[in-house]
Amino acid sequence: MNKAKILKRLIEQNYNSVKEFSKCCNLPYTTVYTILKNGVGKANVNNIIVICRELNITVEQLYDIAGDKKEQHNIITSLGISSKDKLTDSESQLLKKYHFLDEYGKEAVDSILNVEYNRCVNINNATYDFYSKIVDDELEEIIKEEEKKVALQEKELV
Repeated sequence: MNKAKILKRLIEQNYNSVKEFSKCCNLPYTTVYTILKNGVGKANVNNIIVICRELNITVEQLYDIAGDKKEQHNIITSLGISSKDKLTDSESQLLKKYHFLDEYGKEAVDSILNVEYNRCVNINNATYDFYSKIVDDELEEIIKEEEKKVALQEKELV
């Protein structure tokens, strides 16, 4: 989707008009109108930053939402995901939706995500503990058997 269309949609969702929005940004109405009409690529980058800040998104998020593949790659790389680890469509949609949330929504999602993450970590730790207990028990048995063999060999030598 076109970046200017995304900005326009966000402005329409959050403000009564472009004029009201431009007042909140302290930008001239004609500047905002021209950006929305002619596109983001021709605009002064400082104006785009001001607009994005007022809409509570970053410029990177705007490019991500617009589906700019190069910018999306930069975002994915910054998240520590290697280029061979592709995001699924579901993961991409999740990130796009998350970017649209306000602080309250992000806190709610983060809380649920932390609860579920900890639940899964605990399950994995319990599974690890279970299997490591089995390995420890088997290892202990092997050590006892080896100690018996050594003791028998020592008796035979005496």
